[in-house]
Amino acid sequence: MGRMWQYFEAPGDEDTPLDTPQSPWIDDRFVQIPKEHWQLILASAKEVDGPLADLLRSASHGRESDAYAVVLPPDAVARLPSFLNALQDMFTQRSTPLIEAPSSEFPEDYGNDEHIRMIEAVRAVVEEAVRTGEPYKAWTS
Repeated sequence: MGRMWQYFEAPGDEDTPLDTPQSPWIDDRFVQIPKEHWQLILASAKEVDGPLADLLRSASHGRESDAYAVVLPPDAVARLPSFLNALQDMFTQRSTPLIEAPSSEFPEDYGNDEHIRMIEAVRAVVEEAVRTGEPYKAWTS
């Protein structure tokens, strides 16, 4: 079995890229992150706020019956960008990386800066959903 990925897709015009700094994790309106790294980020999110970390975990998977759209109350989605900012801040202040050396589970030893870029990419998708009032999509494959 190949590598698993966590995907997010922003709502809106598919020909208009997200307004965010260039990142290897973003392709137009799509975000693609190695699943094991997203899981690590989600586990770390509990250090910032347990209930919001749970919301982010549930907001990382849309229902197949809804074409993977993440259907949450607008006020719940609106809380995610500031939580993702707080999560970025935690990674910025962290002196040691989450992964100190490559392993079979984590073939790349991405540092905190790269995890921050992953979080920024996801935040861009969520912010677009808040801006447009439309759901974003999220799935693992």
